[in-house]
Amino acid sequence: VCGIDCDMVSATKLKPMQVDRVLTKGGIFIIPYDSNARTRLPATLSGQRAHYGIIVGMIVGLANKDDQKIRAIRPLEEKELTPQQDEDRIFLAVQHGLSSYLSIALWSDFMKSN
Repeated sequence: VCGIDCDMVSATKLKPMQVDRVLTKGGIFIIPYDSNARTRLPATLSGQRAHYGIIVGMIVGLANKDDQKIRAIRPLEEKELTPQQDEDRIFLAVQHGLSSYLSIALWSDFMKSN
């Protein structure tokens, strides 16, 4: 479409490691989600406020509040994440087309909104 070479992936099958690998290589992901009109954060509105955003980054939170290690920004390693941690620790930084601010929310919030 429009001369763009791309792959379409179902958001329900999308995994954090896929996104990390593509972003690390300079690629992009466009993700559909329902957007809260005021905050531009993901919402569950049954498609009533459907918008698209470009995933520009991922943020992996600390394992728990007692973990004081600060790590340099680098590609993720498979062993660092489990399915439960995906929902609890990974945030997406998404650029919404109608906002000059990034929408930063949990991975699971974007997936539920889809």
